[in-house]
Amino acid sequence: MSEGESKAGESKIPCRILEGHTECVRSVSCHGARIVSGSDDNTVRVWDAVSGQCVLTLEGDTGEVFSVSWDPSPKSNRIVSGSDDGTVRVWDVSSDKAGFVSGQCVQILRGHTKLVYSVSFSPDGARIVSGSDDGTVRVWDAVSGQCMVLEVHNDHKGMVYTDSVFSVSWDPDGARIVSGGDDVLVWDADPTSDRYGQCVLTLEGHINWVNSVSFSPDGARIVSGSWDCTVRVWDAKTGRCVLTLEAQAGVVQSVSFSPDGARIVSGSANTVRVWDAVSGQCMLLEGHTDMVWSVSFSPDGTRIVSASWDKTVRVWDVSIISEWDQLKREIVALYLSGKDKGLASNTEKNKGLALNRVMGWRWYTPRLKSVKKRADDVGFVIDDAELARLKALLDNMANRGGGGGGGGGGGGGGKKQRSLAIHLRL
Repeated sequence: MSEGESKAGESKIPCRILEGHTECVRSVSCHGARIVSGSDDNTVRVWDAVSGQCVLTLEGDTGEVFSVSWDPSPKSNRIVSGSDDGTVRVWDVSSDKAGFVSGQCVQILRGHTKLVYSVSFSPDGARIVSGSDDGTVRVWDAVSGQCMVLEVHNDHKGMVYTDSVFSVSWDPDGARIVSGGDDVLVWDADPTSDRYGQCVLTLEGHINWVNSVSFSPDGARIVSGSWDCTVRVWDAKTGRCVLTLEAQAGVVQSVSFSPDGARIVSGSANTVRVWDAVSGQCMLLEGHTDMVWSVSFSPDGTRIVSASWDKTVRVWDVSIISEWDQLKREIVALYLSGKDKGLASNTEKNKGLALNRVMGWRWYTPRLKSVKKRADDVGFVIDDAELARLKALLDNMANRGGGGGGGGGGGGGGKKQRSLAIHLRL
Protein backbone atom coordinates (compact mmCIF):
# COMPACT_ATOMS: atom_id res chain seq x y z
CA MET A 1 0.00 0.00 0.00
CA SER A 2 1.24 3.47 -0.83
CA GLU A 3 -0.20 6.95 -0.79
CA GLY A 4 -0.21 9.64 -3.41
CA GLU A 5 -2.28 12.31 -5.04
CA SER A 6 -3.85 12.43 -8.47
CA LYS A 7 -4.79 15.35 -10.63
CA ALA A 8 -8.32 16.63 -11.03
CA GLY A 9 -8.12 19.25 -13.73
CA GLU A 10 -5.07 21.33 -12.94
CA SER A 11 -5.19 20.74 -9.18
CA LYS A 12 -4.89 17.67 -6.97
CA ILE A 13 -7.30 15.51 -5.07
CA PRO A 14 -6.15 13.07 -2.36
CA CYS A 15 -5.83 9.47 -3.50
CA ARG A 16 -4.68 6.32 -1.71
CA ILE A 17 -3.24 3.45 -3.74
CA LEU A 18 -3.90 -0.11 -2.59
CA GLU A 19 -1.37 -2.61 -3.88
CA GLY A 20 -1.25 -6.40 -3.48
CA HIS A 21 -2.99 -7.99 -6.43
CA THR A 22 -0.55 -9.51 -8.91
CA GLU A 23 -2.81 -9.22 -11.96
CA CYS A 24 -5.53 -6.94 -13.33
CA VAL A 25 -8.17 -5.88 -10.77
CA ARG A 26 -11.60 -6.37 -12.36
CA SER A 27 -14.07 -5.31 -9.70
CA VAL A 28 -14.49 -3.33 -6.46
CA SER A 29 -17.32 -2.87 -3.99
CA CYS A 30 -17.64 -0.84 -0.77
CA HIS A 31 -19.33 -1.65 2.52
CA GLY A 32 -18.85 0.74 5.44
CA ALA A 33 -15.13 1.09 6.06
CA ARG A 34 -14.27 -2.01 4.02
CA ILE A 35 -13.50 -2.49 0.33
CA VAL A 36 -13.55 -5.79 -1.55
CA SER A 37 -11.73 -6.37 -4.84
CA GLY A 38 -11.62 -9.22 -7.34
CA SER A 39 -8.70 -9.90 -9.65
CA ASP A 40 -7.31 -11.94 -12.53
CA ASP A 41 -4.93 -13.45 -9.95
CA ASN A 42 -7.93 -15.63 -8.89
CA THR A 43 -8.23 -13.95 -5.47
CA VAL A 44 -10.67 -11.75 -3.62
CA ARG A 45 -9.11 -9.22 -1.23
CA VAL A 46 -10.69 -7.27 1.61
CA TRP A 47 -9.18 -3.88 2.48
CA ASP A 48 -9.52 -1.36 5.27
CA ALA A 49 -10.68 1.79 3.48
CA VAL A 50 -9.07 4.10 6.04
CA SER A 51 -5.64 2.54 6.53
CA GLY A 52 -5.41 0.96 3.09
CA GLN A 53 -4.25 -2.33 4.58
CA CYS A 54 -5.28 -5.66 3.06
CA VAL A 55 -6.95 -7.48 5.95
CA LEU A 56 -7.95 -10.67 4.16
CA THR A 57 -7.19 -12.63 0.99
CA LEU A 58 -9.82 -15.13 -0.14
CA GLU A 59 -8.65 -17.98 -2.32
CA GLY A 60 -10.74 -20.73 -3.91
CA ASP A 61 -11.84 -19.47 -7.29
CA THR A 62 -10.19 -21.50 -10.03
CA GLY A 63 -10.54 -18.71 -12.56
CA GLU A 64 -10.23 -14.95 -12.87
CA VAL A 65 -12.59 -13.08 -10.53
CA PHE A 66 -14.67 -10.75 -12.72
CA SER A 67 -17.11 -9.40 -10.13
CA VAL A 68 -17.46 -8.91 -6.38
CA SER A 69 -20.23 -7.41 -4.27
CA TRP A 70 -20.99 -6.93 -0.57
CA ASP A 71 -24.25 -7.99 0.98
CA PRO A 72 -25.77 -4.56 1.76
CA SER A 73 -28.15 -5.79 4.45
CA PRO A 74 -27.47 -4.51 7.99
CA LYS A 75 -24.79 -6.30 10.04
CA SER A 76 -24.01 -8.62 7.15
CA ASN A 77 -20.47 -9.81 6.50
CA ARG A 78 -21.00 -11.70 3.26
CA ILE A 79 -19.36 -11.20 -0.10
CA VAL A 80 -20.38 -12.73 -3.41
CA SER A 81 -17.95 -13.27 -6.28
CA GLY A 82 -18.36 -14.30 -9.91
CA SER A 83 -15.56 -16.06 -11.73
CA ASP A 84 -14.17 -17.20 -15.05
CA ASP A 85 -14.76 -20.78 -13.86
CA GLY A 86 -18.54 -20.24 -14.17
CA THR A 87 -19.27 -20.32 -10.44
CA VAL A 88 -20.83 -17.85 -8.03
CA ARG A 89 -19.27 -18.06 -4.56
CA VAL A 90 -20.51 -16.68 -1.24
CA TRP A 91 -17.90 -15.80 1.38
CA ASP A 92 -18.30 -15.20 5.12
CA VAL A 93 -15.89 -12.52 6.34
CA SER A 94 -17.20 -12.16 9.91
CA SER A 95 -14.79 -11.17 12.69
CA ASP A 96 -14.32 -13.26 15.80
CA LYS A 97 -14.34 -11.87 19.36
CA ALA A 98 -10.68 -10.95 19.09
CA GLY A 99 -11.37 -8.95 15.93
CA PHE A 100 -9.65 -11.35 13.55
CA VAL A 101 -11.24 -12.08 10.19
CA SER A 102 -10.98 -15.56 8.75
CA GLY A 103 -12.97 -15.64 5.54
CA GLN A 104 -14.32 -18.88 4.20
CA CYS A 105 -16.39 -19.89 1.21
CA VAL A 106 -19.77 -20.96 2.57
CA GLN A 107 -21.57 -21.63 -0.69
CA ILE A 108 -20.79 -22.38 -4.34
CA LEU A 109 -23.61 -21.77 -6.80
CA ARG A 110 -23.27 -23.73 -10.04
CA GLY A 111 -25.37 -23.49 -13.17
CA HIS A 112 -23.79 -21.00 -15.52
CA THR A 113 -22.02 -22.69 -18.42
CA LYS A 114 -19.57 -19.87 -19.12
CA LEU A 115 -17.76 -17.16 -17.15
CA VAL A 116 -19.75 -14.99 -14.74
CA TYR A 117 -19.30 -11.32 -15.53
CA SER A 118 -21.42 -9.73 -12.82
CA VAL A 119 -22.95 -10.55 -9.42
CA SER A 120 -24.93 -8.59 -6.85
CA PHE A 121 -26.80 -9.20 -3.60
CA SER A 122 -30.39 -8.01 -3.34
CA PRO A 123 -30.93 -5.08 -0.92
CA ASP A 124 -32.17 -7.43 1.81
CA GLY A 125 -29.41 -9.98 1.20
CA ALA A 126 -31.92 -12.76 0.55
CA ARG A 127 -31.12 -13.24 -3.15
CA ILE A 128 -28.20 -12.99 -5.54
CA VAL A 129 -28.35 -12.06 -9.21
CA SER A 130 -25.68 -13.07 -11.70
CA GLY A 131 -25.03 -12.32 -15.36
CA SER A 132 -22.93 -14.56 -17.56
CA ASP A 133 -21.25 -15.05 -20.90
CA ASP A 134 -23.75 -17.89 -21.42
CA GLY A 135 -26.44 -15.27 -22.17
CA THR A 136 -28.53 -15.71 -19.02
CA VAL A 137 -29.38 -13.82 -15.89
CA ARG A 138 -29.82 -16.09 -12.87
CA VAL A 139 -31.52 -15.24 -9.58
CA TRP A 140 -30.40 -17.39 -6.65
CA ASP A 141 -31.80 -17.88 -3.17
CA ALA A 142 -28.83 -16.83 -1.04
CA VAL A 143 -29.54 -19.58 1.52
CA SER A 144 -30.90 -22.60 -0.38
CA GLY A 145 -29.14 -21.89 -3.67
CA GLN A 146 -32.37 -22.46 -5.59
CA CYS A 147 -32.14 -20.75 -8.96
CA MET A 148 -34.46 -19.06 -11.47
CA VAL A 149 -33.06 -18.53 -14.98
CA LEU A 150 -33.94 -15.46 -17.03
CA GLU A 151 -33.20 -16.03 -20.71
CA VAL A 152 -31.81 -12.95 -22.43
CA HIS A 153 -33.16 -12.69 -25.99
CA ASN A 154 -31.18 -10.37 -28.22
CA ASP A 155 -32.56 -9.45 -31.62
CA HIS A 156 -29.16 -8.24 -32.85
CA LYS A 157 -30.53 -5.23 -34.70
CA GLY A 158 -27.12 -3.60 -34.98
CA MET A 159 -23.91 -4.61 -36.66
CA VAL A 160 -22.30 -5.38 -33.31
CA TYR A 161 -24.03 -7.77 -30.91
CA THR A 162 -23.37 -10.13 -28.06
CA ASP A 163 -25.21 -12.87 -26.21
CA SER A 164 -23.27 -12.05 -23.04
CA VAL A 165 -24.69 -10.39 -19.95
CA PHE A 166 -21.94 -8.03 -18.77
CA SER A 167 -23.69 -6.37 -15.85
CA VAL A 168 -26.62 -6.88 -13.47
CA SER A 169 -27.99 -4.72 -10.66
CA TRP A 170 -30.99 -4.56 -8.31
CA ASP A 171 -33.32 -1.64 -7.75
CA PRO A 172 -33.43 -0.37 -4.12
CA ASP A 173 -36.64 -2.30 -3.36
CA GLY A 174 -35.41 -5.60 -4.80
CA ALA A 175 -38.43 -5.66 -7.12
CA ARG A 176 -36.56 -5.12 -10.39
CA ILE A 177 -33.28 -6.16 -11.97
CA VAL A 178 -31.49 -4.32 -14.76
CA SER A 179 -29.06 -6.14 -17.06
CA GLY A 180 -26.65 -4.91 -19.68
CA GLY A 181 -25.41 -6.70 -22.78
CA ASP A 182 -26.62 -6.10 -26.31
CA ASP A 183 -29.39 -3.96 -24.80
CA VAL A 184 -30.38 -2.66 -21.38
CA LEU A 185 -33.19 -4.86 -20.06
CA VAL A 186 -35.35 -4.39 -16.95
CA TRP A 187 -36.77 -7.53 -15.32
CA ASP A 188 -39.60 -8.02 -12.85
CA ALA A 189 -37.93 -9.55 -9.77
CA ASP A 190 -40.90 -9.41 -7.39
CA PRO A 191 -41.86 -13.02 -6.48
CA THR A 192 -45.44 -11.89 -5.75
CA SER A 193 -45.89 -10.34 -9.18
CA ASP A 194 -47.73 -11.97 -12.09
CA ARG A 195 -44.83 -10.90 -14.32
CA TYR A 196 -42.10 -12.32 -12.10
CA GLY A 197 -39.09 -13.28 -14.18
CA GLN A 198 -40.25 -11.42 -17.29
CA CYS A 199 -38.52 -8.59 -19.14
CA VAL A 200 -40.76 -5.56 -18.62
CA LEU A 201 -38.73 -2.83 -20.32
CA THR A 202 -36.02 -2.52 -22.97
CA LEU A 203 -33.88 0.63 -23.06
CA GLU A 204 -32.63 1.30 -26.56
CA GLY A 205 -30.14 3.93 -27.61
CA HIS A 206 -26.63 2.58 -27.20
CA ILE A 207 -25.05 1.51 -30.48
CA ASN A 208 -22.60 -0.99 -28.99
CA TRP A 209 -22.30 -3.38 -26.05
CA VAL A 210 -23.44 -2.18 -22.64
CA ASN A 211 -20.76 -2.99 -20.08
CA SER A 212 -22.31 -1.62 -16.89
CA VAL A 213 -25.74 -0.74 -15.49
CA SER A 214 -27.04 0.51 -12.15
CA PHE A 215 -30.21 1.89 -10.58
CA SER A 216 -30.27 5.26 -8.83
CA PRO A 217 -30.78 5.12 -5.03
CA ASP A 218 -34.45 6.06 -5.40
CA GLY A 219 -35.02 3.59 -8.25
CA ALA A 220 -36.28 6.33 -10.59
CA ARG A 221 -33.30 6.30 -12.97
CA ILE A 222 -30.90 3.82 -14.53
CA VAL A 223 -27.36 4.64 -15.63
CA SER A 224 -25.52 2.65 -18.29
CA GLY A 225 -22.01 2.70 -19.72
CA SER A 226 -21.15 1.33 -23.14
CA TRP A 227 -18.57 0.42 -25.75
CA ASP A 228 -20.00 3.34 -27.75
CA CYS A 229 -18.08 5.60 -25.32
CA THR A 230 -21.18 7.14 -23.75
CA VAL A 231 -22.88 7.15 -20.38
CA ARG A 232 -26.67 7.31 -20.57
CA VAL A 233 -29.23 8.08 -17.88
CA TRP A 234 -32.71 6.61 -18.34
CA ASP A 235 -36.13 7.07 -16.80
CA ALA A 236 -36.59 3.67 -15.13
CA LYS A 237 -40.37 3.76 -15.59
CA THR A 238 -40.75 4.91 -19.19
CA GLY A 239 -37.39 3.84 -20.61
CA ARG A 240 -36.76 7.30 -22.03
CA CYS A 241 -33.13 8.46 -22.20
CA VAL A 242 -32.95 11.71 -20.22
CA LEU A 243 -29.22 12.42 -20.41
CA THR A 244 -26.29 11.34 -22.59
CA LEU A 245 -22.74 11.96 -21.40
CA GLU A 246 -19.86 11.71 -23.85
CA ALA A 247 -17.02 9.93 -22.05
CA GLN A 248 -14.54 10.80 -24.83
CA ALA A 249 -11.71 8.84 -23.21
CA GLY A 250 -12.91 5.54 -24.68
CA VAL A 251 -15.04 2.52 -23.84
CA VAL A 252 -17.00 2.98 -20.60
CA GLN A 253 -16.35 -0.08 -18.44
CA SER A 254 -18.20 0.83 -15.24
CA VAL A 255 -20.82 3.27 -13.93
CA SER A 256 -22.47 3.90 -10.57
CA PHE A 257 -24.64 6.49 -8.81
CA SER A 258 -23.58 8.27 -5.64
CA PRO A 259 -25.65 7.38 -2.53
CA ASP A 260 -27.66 10.61 -2.84
CA GLY A 261 -28.17 10.21 -6.59
CA ALA A 262 -26.63 13.60 -7.33
CA ARG A 263 -23.49 12.23 -9.03
CA ILE A 264 -22.46 9.45 -11.39
CA VAL A 265 -18.99 7.94 -11.48
CA SER A 266 -17.66 6.24 -14.60
CA GLY A 267 -14.47 4.44 -15.53
CA SER A 268 -13.07 4.52 -19.06
CA ALA A 269 -9.54 4.16 -20.47
CA ASN A 270 -7.24 5.06 -17.56
CA THR A 271 -9.50 7.77 -16.11
CA VAL A 272 -12.27 8.11 -13.55
CA ARG A 273 -14.93 10.71 -14.25
CA VAL A 274 -17.42 12.18 -11.77
CA TRP A 275 -20.54 13.63 -13.40
CA ASP A 276 -23.31 15.86 -12.15
CA ALA A 277 -26.34 13.61 -12.73
CA VAL A 278 -28.46 16.54 -13.93
CA SER A 279 -26.20 19.06 -15.63
CA GLY A 280 -23.58 16.62 -16.92
CA GLN A 281 -20.72 18.71 -15.54
CA CYS A 282 -17.64 16.47 -15.27
CA MET A 283 -14.66 16.20 -12.94
CA LEU A 284 -11.69 14.12 -14.10
CA LEU A 285 -9.62 11.93 -11.75
CA GLU A 286 -6.33 10.82 -13.25
CA GLY A 287 -3.69 8.49 -11.86
CA HIS A 288 -4.31 4.97 -13.10
CA THR A 289 -1.81 3.88 -15.73
CA ASP A 290 -4.07 1.41 -17.51
CA MET A 291 -7.73 0.58 -18.16
CA VAL A 292 -10.16 1.31 -15.30
CA TRP A 293 -12.45 -1.72 -14.99
CA SER A 294 -14.64 -0.88 -12.02
CA VAL A 295 -15.77 2.15 -9.99
CA SER A 296 -17.91 2.52 -6.90
CA PHE A 297 -18.92 5.14 -4.32
CA SER A 298 -18.55 4.46 -0.62
CA PRO A 299 -21.89 4.27 1.27
CA ASP A 300 -21.40 7.78 2.70
CA GLY A 301 -20.42 9.25 -0.67
CA THR A 302 -17.11 10.67 0.55
CA ARG A 303 -14.90 8.20 -1.36
CA ILE A 304 -14.73 6.74 -4.83
CA VAL A 305 -12.98 3.41 -5.29
CA SER A 306 -11.60 2.33 -8.66
CA ALA A 307 -9.99 -0.87 -9.94
CA SER A 308 -7.63 -1.08 -12.88
CA TRP A 309 -5.66 -3.24 -15.25
CA ASP A 310 -2.58 -1.64 -13.62
CA LYS A 311 -3.12 -4.11 -10.71
CA THR A 312 -4.09 -1.40 -8.21
CA VAL A 313 -7.15 -0.21 -6.35
CA ARG A 314 -7.36 3.54 -5.78
CA VAL A 315 -9.40 5.30 -3.11
CA TRP A 316 -10.23 8.91 -3.99
CA ASP A 317 -11.25 11.46 -1.35
CA VAL A 318 -14.25 13.25 -2.89
CA SER A 319 -15.71 14.50 0.39
CA ILE A 320 -15.75 18.06 -0.99
CA ILE A 321 -18.22 16.96 -3.68
CA SER A 322 -20.61 15.29 -1.23
CA GLU A 323 -20.33 18.31 1.09
CA TRP A 324 -21.21 20.68 -1.75
CA ASP A 325 -24.24 18.62 -2.79
CA GLN A 326 -25.44 18.41 0.82
CA LEU A 327 -24.96 22.15 1.29
CA LYS A 328 -27.11 22.87 -1.76
CA ARG A 329 -29.89 20.63 -0.44
CA GLU A 330 -29.83 22.29 2.98
CA ILE A 331 -30.02 25.83 1.59
CA VAL A 332 -32.88 25.01 -0.75
CA ALA A 333 -34.76 23.13 2.00
CA LEU A 334 -34.40 26.12 4.33
CA TYR A 335 -35.59 28.48 1.62
CA LEU A 336 -38.61 26.34 0.78
CA SER A 337 -39.64 25.91 4.45
CA GLY A 338 -42.72 28.02 5.03
CA LYS A 339 -42.35 29.68 1.62
CA ASP A 340 -46.12 30.25 1.36
CA LYS A 341 -46.67 31.16 4.99
CA GLY A 342 -46.65 34.94 4.51
CA LEU A 343 -43.49 35.63 6.47
CA ALA A 344 -44.20 39.36 6.69
CA SER A 345 -47.14 38.69 9.02
CA ASN A 346 -46.73 38.98 12.78
CA THR A 347 -47.85 35.56 14.04
CA GLU A 348 -45.44 33.90 16.45
CA LYS A 349 -45.01 30.96 14.09
CA ASN A 350 -44.07 33.15 11.17
CA LYS A 351 -41.75 35.25 13.32
CA GLY A 352 -40.00 32.03 14.21
CA LEU A 353 -39.71 31.03 10.57
CA ALA A 354 -38.35 34.46 9.72
CA LEU A 355 -35.75 34.21 12.50
CA ASN A 356 -34.71 30.78 11.22
CA ARG A 357 -34.14 32.25 7.78
CA VAL A 358 -32.01 35.11 9.09
CA MET A 359 -29.96 32.69 11.18
CA GLY A 360 -29.71 30.41 8.16
CA TRP A 361 -28.38 33.29 6.09
CA ARG A 362 -25.74 34.02 8.75
CA TRP A 363 -24.76 30.33 8.95
CA TYR A 364 -24.73 29.33 5.28
CA THR A 365 -23.18 32.44 3.71
CA PRO A 366 -19.71 31.84 5.21
CA ARG A 367 -20.06 28.09 4.61
CA LEU A 368 -20.56 28.77 0.91
CA LYS A 369 -17.32 30.74 0.83
CA SER A 370 -15.45 28.05 2.77
CA VAL A 371 -16.62 25.18 0.57
CA LYS A 372 -15.87 27.18 -2.59
CA LYS A 373 -12.30 27.81 -1.43
CA ARG A 374 -11.66 24.14 -0.58
CA ALA A 375 -13.21 23.07 -3.88
CA ASP A 376 -10.81 25.37 -5.73
CA ASP A 377 -7.90 23.83 -3.80
CA VAL A 378 -8.65 20.29 -5.06
CA GLY A 379 -9.79 21.20 -8.55
CA PHE A 380 -13.52 20.61 -8.11
CA VAL A 381 -15.19 23.23 -10.29
CA ILE A 382 -18.34 24.75 -8.80
CA ASP A 383 -20.56 26.22 -11.47
CA ASP A 384 -20.62 30.02 -11.12
CA ALA A 385 -24.28 30.26 -12.11
CA GLU A 386 -25.27 27.64 -9.54
CA LEU A 387 -23.28 29.45 -6.85
CA ALA A 388 -24.98 32.73 -7.79
CA ARG A 389 -28.42 31.13 -7.47
CA LEU A 390 -27.64 29.84 -4.00
CA LYS A 391 -26.41 33.28 -2.92
CA ALA A 392 -29.61 34.81 -4.30
CA LEU A 393 -31.71 32.39 -2.24
CA LEU A 394 -29.76 33.29 0.90
CA ASP A 395 -30.08 37.01 0.27
CA ASN A 396 -33.81 36.60 -0.27
CA MET A 397 -34.09 34.72 3.04
CA ALA A 398 -32.40 37.58 4.87
CA ASN A 399 -34.73 40.15 3.30
CA ARG A 400 -37.86 38.13 3.97
CA GLY A 401 -36.68 37.24 7.43
CA GLY A 402 -36.46 40.91 8.34
CA GLY A 403 -40.08 41.43 7.34
CA GLY A 404 -39.14 44.52 5.32
CA GLY A 405 -38.98 45.17 1.63
CA GLY A 406 -38.68 41.45 0.81
CA GLY A 407 -42.32 40.92 1.71
CA GLY A 408 -44.15 37.61 2.01
CA GLY A 409 -43.87 34.43 0.03
CA GLY A 410 -46.62 35.43 -2.37
CA GLY A 411 -44.85 38.46 -3.90
CA GLY A 412 -43.10 38.67 -7.23
CA GLY A 413 -39.68 38.41 -5.58
CA GLY A 414 -40.75 35.21 -3.83
CA LYS A 415 -41.89 33.65 -7.11
CA LYS A 416 -38.59 34.59 -8.71
CA GLN A 417 -36.58 32.97 -5.94
CA ARG A 418 -38.74 29.85 -5.92
CA SER A 419 -38.00 29.47 -9.62
CA LEU A 420 -34.31 29.69 -8.77
CA ALA A 421 -34.71 26.90 -6.23
CA ILE A 422 -36.55 24.75 -8.74
CA HIS A 423 -33.85 25.47 -11.32
CA LEU A 424 -31.28 23.93 -8.95
CA ARG A 425 -33.23 20.66 -9.32
CA LEU A 426 -32.41 19.39 -5.87
